[in-house]
Amino acid sequence: MKKFIILFLLTLFLLPSSTGFAEVRPPEWSDYCPTQYANAKYDNNDYSYHWDTWKNIFLFCSIIGFPKYADNYHKAYVLLVKQNEQITNNYWALKRIAFEKEKEICKSDPSNQSLCYLKVMEREETRQNREEMKKEMSEIAQRQMFIQSLNNMESSLQAQQLNNNLKNINDSINNLKY
Repeated sequence: MKKFIILFLLTLFLLPSSTGFAEVRPPEWSDYCPTQYANAKYDNNDYSYHWDTWKNIFLFCSIIGFPKYADNYHKAYVLLVKQNEQITNNYWALKRIAFEKEKEICKSDPSNQSLCYLKVMEREETRQNREEMKKEMSEIAQRQMFIQSLNNMESSLQAQQLNNNLKNINDSINNLKY
């Protein structure tokens, strides 16, 4: 038994201490965003379609100009899709820029770098959780509105059916009098 205790104490003494703080690796942006937006860059292009309104109204009204109008409509639709992609891309680009700034602040203080990285990771996870909660809440609200509209439709049908029944009763009473 004494040999076991001595070996155990010797093993504890020779093992490296695990009570100190471990180095925390810097957080990577790709861990917190969808893969297609990992390298998102801010886009300042103007993807709105500028119509020559009088000319397009005339072309729309004429049968000859309809193909030209359809071509303009297609161009406007393509630009609208690009504009929607730009909005999403710019959203993730701004988030990435803020994340990188927070990482740079951590790099400037080597003494508290691990703790700073942990705070950055915690903040980003909190932001993501908040956004997920907002998304879930909006989905729940949409489902509730849909259910409410179904309930309104059902009560409207019930009211209509009740009115029809009352009308039938009233008609049958009127028929009994005559």
